[in-house]
Amino acid sequence: MIDWSKFDWVLLSPELIIFGTAILVIVLDLILPKGKGISGWLTIIGLLAGLSSTFTLRQGELFGGMLILDRLAIFSKQLLLAITIVVTLSSLDYVKKLPANKGEYYCLLLLAVQQS
Repeated sequence: MIDWSKFDWVLLSPELIIFGTAILVIVLDLILPKGKGISGWLTIIGLLAGLSSTFTLRQGELFGGMLILDRLAIFSKQLLLAITIVVTLSSLDYVKKLPANKGEYYCLLLLAVQQS
């Protein structure tokens, strides 16, 4: 059984930020009128927030050792988030040409980087 009073949420902060951004992007894509183009920039802001939260991470483990954060894991998170920011910036023009459902692309991009 997990003791939630001793659970260190800071170790999961990049994943929680990126997951929250993915949910926000897909919901705003459903609500806002098409063609607003806010999804791409919201994705970049969420990725930057996730990247900035990795600089405050420390080494530790969660879930009884199933999730271990060491220096290599933190560096790989930072590298993948930086690469995803570049990919998102370079795909802003491409996604504008898509006929519909632009938010799905960004949501899938966020969820893919969140799982790695």
